[in-house]
Amino acid sequence: RVRCYKKMMKHYPDGLAMLSLLPLAMRMGGPREALWHSIIRRNYGATHFIIGRDHAGPGKNSEGKDFYGLYEAQELVNKYSSEIGVQVVPFKMVVYVEDRADYCQQTEVKEG
Repeated sequence: RVRCYKKMMKHYPDGLAMLSLLPLAMRMGGPREALWHSIIRRNYGATHFIIGRDHAGPGKNSEGKDFYGLYEAQELVNKYSSEIGVQVVPFKMVVYVEDRADYCQQTEVKEG
């Protein structure tokens, strides 16, 4: 993942963006952990935070159901965004589309 972020940084003009790694172990706390991560990052000066689907989610329970919704973490951090001073950069689920030979957001792809 870090290699991907470093590669992305080459597309920004010097001084516009900064990549700073924060070695923070995941605790699989779901949306509340995403909020906690946002606060910690704000304390280090971040203004934006990339939150993907099921951020810090523990996966499925013993019945095979997800503990949290796919975008609950994004929704919770958005709710407190102005209070903590961190803007969410949301990422939706992506799928590979063979016809396009590209990855697209799942919401942009018709099933089948």
